[in-house]
Amino acid sequence: CTLHTHNNNMQTVVVKEQDQGHSGDMSATRKPKYMAISAQNTFVEFLICGVVSLRVDGGWMLVVLGYTAAVDQEEGVIRGTIPPPHLLVVPPGNYNREEERFDAPQVTTRDKLLPKGYSFCRCEEYHLECGLGEDRVFILTPIDIIVAQRCGANDHVDWLLEMKKFEEAIEYADKPTNARMLRPGKLQEIGLKCIYNYITLGNFKAAAQKCHEFLGPKDKFRWEDIIYSFMNYDQLPVILPFVPVRDPQLAPATYEVILNTFLQKDSEEVLLKVIDAWPKDLYDQNVIINAVQEKLKTDPDSLTLLKVKALLHELLGQYEEALKIYLKQGEKEVFGLIYKHNLYHALTENLLHLMLLDLSEAVRVLIDCRDKVPPDSVVRELDQQGYQEEFLHKYLDGLYEKDPKAGNQFHERQVELYAKYDREKLLLFLRSCNDIPLKKALDVCEHYQCYEQMVYLLARMGNPRTALELIIKKLEDVSKAIQFTMEEGDDDMWELLISLSVNRPEFITGLLKNVGTHIDPTKLIQRIPLKTQIPDLGNSLVKLLQDYRLQVNLREGCKKILVKDSQSLMEKLHRKQKRGVCIEDDAVCKACGTEAVGTDENSKFILFFCGHIYHEHCCSLKRNNVYVCRLCYAGTKSKRIEGSTHRLKKLM
Repeated sequence: CTLHTHNNNMQTVVVKEQDQGHSGDMSATRKPKYMAISAQNTFVEFLICGVVSLRVDGGWMLVVLGYTAAVDQEEGVIRGTIPPPHLLVVPPGNYNREEERFDAPQVTTRDKLLPKGYSFCRCEEYHLECGLGEDRVFILTPIDIIVAQRCGANDHVDWLLEMKKFEEAIEYADKPTNARMLRPGKLQEIGLKCIYNYITLGNFKAAAQKCHEFLGPKDKFRWEDIIYSFMNYDQLPVILPFVPVRDPQLAPATYEVILNTFLQKDSEEVLLKVIDAWPKDLYDQNVIINAVQEKLKTDPDSLTLLKVKALLHELLGQYEEALKIYLKQGEKEVFGLIYKHNLYHALTENLLHLMLLDLSEAVRVLIDCRDKVPPDSVVRELDQQGYQEEFLHKYLDGLYEKDPKAGNQFHERQVELYAKYDREKLLLFLRSCNDIPLKKALDVCEHYQCYEQMVYLLARMGNPRTALELIIKKLEDVSKAIQFTMEEGDDDMWELLISLSVNRPEFITGLLKNVGTHIDPTKLIQRIPLKTQIPDLGNSLVKLLQDYRLQVNLREGCKKILVKDSQSLMEKLHRKQKRGVCIEDDAVCKACGTEAVGTDENSKFILFFCGHIYHEHCCSLKRNNVYVCRLCYAGTKSKRIEGSTHRLKKLM
């Protein structure tokens, strides 16, 4: 192929042999040839002085020498105003068959040359040559010979930076094959130029992200310089998340300037978050406290500034000052301060104030610190307030849930507190607490009309009849009455329930539906007064009969099982009594200790089924005119006496 140039156009021409079809008259050596344009590049306002082709990475690139065409050569030679030449590297513009036009590829590299006397040189005085098989070109001028060779990795990066293609430079330098050829620190140099370029363009977010990528532990001063650059553009919040606090740790003055900037810009919320997040050894807290105090003179009611001041006092170890500010402003951070720094004395000194601020949190802290702040001191302090009885209830309730034994001296008092402020928990408290005087608890429940709790206490005190009357007359709950009577399991209680319910139609309905399996239904039906209007009577009777039929069937089934078991046991007993008993020759009488089986034909003995043997004249113990074994009878009698004694003790 050959290269053909004219002014600002360059064409790549390929010589090809013309295809003669299937004709055999002409030999292959005599085939006609023709030229075809394979590529074309057009350079607008660029006068071409020379062009050569180079093979680069398996492809072809065009090296073009020329300068701007917007100049009169004759006049420029006389006046010496010819511009300097440029050396361009560009891919060939191949023909696009789909669009039926030549491509317009972008220039890969562009270098400006400054040969001696270039301002007086015409276009034809420049020559561009390339050695065969070499990847360098020679630029010949009337005075100079310039050698241009393929760029290295560093040269390519420098050119990308010069062309403001920072992202491409970073991407190129990140490749492992290219990174090995770059100078040490070249990648960071690219990153810094990219950062400052973003700052200049106003893309501060991208600049901040690049700082995080390219600045390392040893770039303390560069960090500070970039932070001040962001401050100059009033973009400190953008760089704030990336400001390092370790590796590297900046100068204290830098951190103080950052905090003071937020303070002066009325960004108190940001200031508070930064102070809370940064380690306290980065800066001098006294410097910031002084600045905050000056700011408070102009805005004394700023809650955020007061929080900042309290936090700074806490960082300095001045917990009392921080506590005063939190209490004065009613901030819930006071609980965290007390808990974190063991300020237990503040709990009792400011108890009422803390409970008014947040009752639940105050109770939690007091209970967690009960080993440091005893319950006695808390109750005494609350009693002195007089009208804060509900606070006392919340505290004692939480204390009992956490540790039932911690405040056992106040359990009797808690009965009244539960009755006044939380009746739902009173019954559970009475069930779980065993050190409460039942009579006093009953009096309290009666005073506050806690009938459900009274039922439990009366049953526990052995007065179920009064408890049942209370359920029926006060609670008016037939289901609870039936359940209570079932638990007692006493026929007299069922009689009482029926007698108290016969004049209450709704109770009769409940009894008809639920007691069929527990009592004889006729006892209930016969007690119902005549002409009583009973709601849902039909369904209630059906349910009663079904339950009673079930009860009868169960009894009959149990009776059959009992009869069968009794018969089986009787047969077993009969078989055992029919079996023979072996008597040893040396068997002795259990009464006199002599041989029971002798040679005397007149000697008689009695053998019991228990295996004991007696002489007839030694066996004198009879019951119901029948001889019984003295040993077995004595053992049975002692067991009966022991059982009677045990029952007597239990009753006492």
